[in-house]
Amino acid sequence: MSNRGENLKKHKSGEIIVKFNKSYHETSRIQMAEQMASKVHKRFGNNHEYYIIKLKAGQTVEQAVANFKSDPNVEIAEPNYIIRAAAVPNDTDYGEQWGLNNTGQSVNGIPGTSGSDIGVESAWDRITNCNSVTVAILDTGVNYTHSDLSANIWNNAGETANGADSDGNGFIDDVRGWDFISNDNTPYPDAGHESHGTHVAGIVGARGNNSSGTTGVCWQVKLMPLRILDGSGTGLVSDLALAINYAVSNGAKVINLSLDSTGNSNAVSTAINNANANGVVIVTAAGNANLDVEITASYPCRNTQANIICVAALDQNFAKASFSSFGATSVDVGAPGRNIKSSYPGTVFPGTGWTSGSGWVETTCTVLGTANVPVLINPTTYCGSGNYANNLSNVIYKTFNLSGVQSASLVYTIFHNLSDDTLTASKRSTGGNPFAGGGTAVNFVNTKGGASTVSLSGDSPSNGTSFITYSHDLSACFTANCSIGLQLTTNASNVAKGAQIFSAQVETVSNASSGVGFKAGTSMATPHVAGLAAMLRAFNPNFNATDTVNAIKNSGTDVGALSGITSTGKVINARQALEYVNTPRNVTITVQ
Repeated sequence: MSNRGENLKKHKSGEIIVKFNKSYHETSRIQMAEQMASKVHKRFGNNHEYYIIKLKAGQTVEQAVANFKSDPNVEIAEPNYIIRAAAVPNDTDYGEQWGLNNTGQSVNGIPGTSGSDIGVESAWDRITNCNSVTVAILDTGVNYTHSDLSANIWNNAGETANGADSDGNGFIDDVRGWDFISNDNTPYPDAGHESHGTHVAGIVGARGNNSSGTTGVCWQVKLMPLRILDGSGTGLVSDLALAINYAVSNGAKVINLSLDSTGNSNAVSTAINNANANGVVIVTAAGNANLDVEITASYPCRNTQANIICVAALDQNFAKASFSSFGATSVDVGAPGRNIKSSYPGTVFPGTGWTSGSGWVETTCTVLGTANVPVLINPTTYCGSGNYANNLSNVIYKTFNLSGVQSASLVYTIFHNLSDDTLTASKRSTGGNPFAGGGTAVNFVNTKGGASTVSLSGDSPSNGTSFITYSHDLSACFTANCSIGLQLTTNASNVAKGAQIFSAQVETVSNASSGVGFKAGTSMATPHVAGLAAMLRAFNPNFNATDTVNAIKNSGTDVGALSGITSTGKVINARQALEYVNTPRNVTITVQ
């Protein structure tokens, strides 16, 4: 199937279709064709009643149709319209990408509402190739060897990997981006929360129609990996500002920021001004705290430059995702952000099938408004009401076969309300209960070294009602019997609600990975919009940043769940955005 990055021709040039009145003689039909056009090319229809008529040199289809229609002996005159195969990709996991095509199908066990998607299939009939546009992914890094991403990774044409700064941009060997955390040229070092950036990149531009994995909003596009978040998913505004400026200087037209901060950084605002002056669109996340950002500020969402568009997350029924922040002025549009399937840097081992003693149970609960989510809880009453007890030492563990992996991390999301008690995570390479005797438990470490958060006490944010995602490196546990355990230890006083763990899994990294997996967040909604921004800029090369933002904001579909809590009340719609026409500028009309 061809990729089309320009306005498509609606009909064939140089010919039209004509049907004459039955009473009009054949000889006269031929004579009219020769006089008003050039000649009869051929006839078709059950009774050969339709004539394909070739036009004269320089004669337009519109002129010819009008001329033939004006003759009373002509019943029908019309262009010979062009038809095309619908641009639906053959990627193996496309059927689970409800954000791109929602038929009401059940995805990851959750049903949706037909039509609650971004309308991209009809947009693909016009364009799938956004290769003229570079999208910078400022995130935890991108596995640029992933089989669904490698062909779309940006290449710095001016740089040669020779240990020198070939293009003079201040960065040595930045052939495919930069790691601002480690200050080196490898923007994908680790596993764990590092899957975040790979997942985001796949939503923007996983290679489409390649019979593998998922597809991005753009089937072909240039993805520029810029690592500014570490293995825990945190970073510094100084690196954010540096990376924005790098992206602008190196030709990005769209920057994806699936991140947020409570601080309004002047350095970041200045970098956004630089992006705006250079026509670069910045798409950013509203945040996952279910807060009104007009009251509890979230940046860059609250920045007001014309090139920024801030995104809330919607679920499969186009309800606001329960975790998504919002804001009647600052948050602009909604996009799919829950239960999103995209690229993973390696194989994902699901965190189910745990061995538990007293206290812990593997079950399902309603989490963030979604029913029947698999969880690990302690106490067993966590999903209802009731606290854990005093003087406990409850353990739950599972053994994973991690032999031969390059790197791996345990990733989980947790609500905890623990008073002054402790939840500890540990691992052991020889299997069994990591907290029992007969083996040596290995301390978790961060991907860059140093102790990780392995013991939790007190409450997660908002007094234990907001979640945190943790990532623990599994180095020294790459065996066939790597056991991972959690232990709740309580003292003789003060009890609380306990702990609820969901989305627990082991994530690995491998070269040429074809891994896929699910994530949720405004981080996933944002790249849907960034992908659409890239599509618009490829489709309309003369669009500047403001044109692109206006087309996205003004062309979407009204959604009741976003009314009053976003500036537009709309979810993005790719087909409508392609058809959106900016108000003409610098046009003078004179009435005579």
